[in-house]
Order: sequence, then C-alpha cells, then structure tokens
Amino acid sequence: MNKLLSNINLVEMRIGGLNEVSFDFLNTFDGKFINTLTCNNVVKLNYEISGDDTFAYFIGEVYSKKLSIEETKEAFKFFSFGFEKSNYEELFLISLEGGSIDIDVLCESFSFQELTTKS
Repeated sequence: MNKLLSNINLVEMRIGGLNEVSFDFLNTFDGKFINTLTCNNVVKLNYEISGDDTFAYFIGEVYSKKLSIEETKEAFKFFSFGFEKSNYEELFLISLEGGSIDIDVLCESFSFQELTTKS
C-alpha cells in the first residue's frame, strides 16, 4: 500500500453525483485546510465509527492500493447480484485509518486538491 497522508484530521465527507466521495483534511497542528481527496466512480464504501466522536476525526494514515485482477474479482464477490464480471480495468482501495473511524473506498480513480497559498 502507498501512504498518501498521515496524522491529519478528517473534517468533512461528501457523497456527490456520479458515484463520487470527497474527504476534506485539516492539519492537526494548526487546524488549516491542507487537502481534499476525491474518489471517482466509487464501487463500494465501507465505514465504521466507534464512540460518540464527531467531526473532525483524527486519521493516522491514508493509504491507496491498486488492486490486482484477482483482488478485483474478490472484491466483486461482495456483490452477489451480477457483478462477478466487472468492466473495470483497474480499481483502487483507499483506506482511512483513525482511532474512532475507519473508512474503505473501492474506486476507479482518485485525486488530490491541495491548498495553494498566495504571497
């Protein structure tokens, strides 16, 4: 797995049109916006929240992994209603791991929108 981010706060999660999920992250030290991670053509979204915490959630690590053909087939076994053969050439698993929240997203592509500052 490739580490994308570490030691950040998840401040917002948005589910949008065209099977898109976006996550906004803040710096844990100064609370400033640092990044938005957008997952496109989402096939599967799993999340688990424990405790009574609310946003912003601490996220220790954000990982990505490009799935092999076998891993893609295995991922589609979850869908028992006709998805055994997928049209996806490649899929990515995006994992957000935190103390009280864990999120896994299976998607066709993902991108970052980083904060840009003007002097």
